[in-house]
Amino acid sequence: MKKMKVLLIVWNFYPNTAYTNHTKATVRGFRESGAQCDVFSIKPLSKAEDVALNNEFTGTKSFLKTAAGMLYNFGRLTRIAKRYDVIYCTTSNLRVMKCLLKFARKNNKIIVHERTEYPDVFMSANCSQMKKYCKLVEQFDKVFVISTFIKKFFVDRGVAESKLQVYPMIVDPNRFAGIEKQNVGYRYIAYCGNLQNSKDGVADLIEAFGTSQNAKNNFILVLIGEKPSSDEMTIYETMISKYSLTDKVVFAGQIQHYDMPQMLKNADILALCRPANHQAEGGFPTKLGEYLSTANPVLVTNVGDMGLYIKDGINGYVSQADKISMFRDKLDYIVTHYEEAIQVGVRGKELVYSVFNYKVQTNIVLQSLKTLK
Repeated sequence: MKKMKVLLIVWNFYPNTAYTNHTKATVRGFRESGAQCDVFSIKPLSKAEDVALNNEFTGTKSFLKTAAGMLYNFGRLTRIAKRYDVIYCTTSNLRVMKCLLKFARKNNKIIVHERTEYPDVFMSANCSQMKKYCKLVEQFDKVFVISTFIKKFFVDRGVAESKLQVYPMIVDPNRFAGIEKQNVGYRYIAYCGNLQNSKDGVADLIEAFGTSQNAKNNFILVLIGEKPSSDEMTIYETMISKYSLTDKVVFAGQIQHYDMPQMLKNADILALCRPANHQAEGGFPTKLGEYLSTANPVLVTNVGDMGLYIKDGINGYVSQADKISMFRDKLDYIVTHYEEAIQVGVRGKELVYSVFNYKVQTNIVLQSLKTLK
């Protein structure tokens, strides 16, 4: 049987970002399932990537060279695409989408689109650009979305439901295989992410920790991620001062991709206190898959599709969003029933293998692509 060839087109490919990690896992899954899959980035790469076809202009920081690189890449996009059976478009740039749709129809190619966040995170929901974008989305053979909420967003705007398929967050559980918990001299609750308060509710997490005597007396809160903005840091420092947490909250900074599994495994509890806002509702955090892969107890807020997968007290712990007292009480419960929580964490890890495993989900996507031939 002829090997399917998939060209995955991205706008950019920044290293160590959630979307780049998602894209790499998709490529790896397609390849391991027998397809050929390569990445083509419109924007020049910041560093060379073995999954990417175009490494010209790599590492440039010049505005003019970046612009020249983008024009060069856009100009040869369709020439590259001719070699492939499937065009997998992840960018929402209207010019790129129009170009690819026209090319696909003319050359009898399968063309699909992927969306991992609400489109109106980047453009107004009712602007003319959004209407044009949704009209273009209607023309794709298939649209893969990370959550049921984004699926509904498109259905409400005229995209046929039959074209839409949920492709949830994926993770490679092998990254955590064989990693044993190390004694680092103290016990800690960990969060990892971009430390953006509006997206991940970091201030609420600090407050929940600060108001839980059980947690505060037995653990340190370790926040892993790039240094937040000065305004957000002021919010966090105010919260730390209010609850006398100077020696109890650690900003660990950004951790290398290969060090993250050990850092998360060494934690006793993993927490994500996302608020109930529009961005959190539509997305699905990759960090949840990493949390679950450790088999440590995981505490999250019920936003978006979280409740479809995480069942409170079964394979994780779930708090109502924006209710700090409830999150604190859940944290208290985990601390005081830790042996039970360990078993809950083990069942959470099973969810990674059965649902979020990149091999499982990419194979489902690949089978959908084959039905479009």
